[in-house]
Amino acid sequence: MAPRPIRPAAQYRYAWSLFVEWCSVAEYVPLSTTPAVLADLLNDNSAGDAVLKRRVSAINRHYLDAGHTPDGRVTWFRGGSTCRELT
Repeated sequence: MAPRPIRPAAQYRYAWSLFVEWCSVAEYVPLSTTPAVLADLLNDNSAGDAVLKRRVSAINRHYLDAGHTPDGRVTWFRGGSTCRELT
């Protein structure tokens, strides 16, 4: 039997829980961060572009659902000494 693909809802829950945990350790409140904080999260938790985009989308969804302006309008993140486009 082939493994089941991970559904987007599960991926969003994981991305949000990663963000909440990271914010807790870094002493940020998840729904009151800045785009720079989001960039720091992405830098600290490196992954491929598709995964990073999904993480930003998941965080944006939670911000929108809570009535906040999403921080994830940033299309780049710091990758060490360089910047990468996520478009």
